[in-house]
Amino acid sequence: MAAILDGYLILALLNLICFVEPITSVVSILIINYVPDPYGRVMVQMLPTVFLTLFVASMESWIWIKRLVAHVSLAVVERLAETYEPAFPR
Repeated sequence: MAAILDGYLILALLNLICFVEPITSVVSILIINYVPDPYGRVMVQMLPTVFLTLFVASMESWIWIKRLVAHVSLAVVERLAETYEPAFPR
């Protein structure tokens, strides 16, 4: 559940940085003040790309973790069915 909330938080930050000009300006100023000039300007231009990549990576990892949990759960159920089926004939 926490991973999906992290994804929503990253998506909200992405939207704020891309579409709300005052927030974009503040983030740009903060980055340019702390990072040397040529790298700071490149980082500001890459913010939407970085946040979009973080969002996709976090959601994909969450989906694959859920798939792995489902696979393991089904394997356990199948193993239990094979183990206890002879004890309870139909």
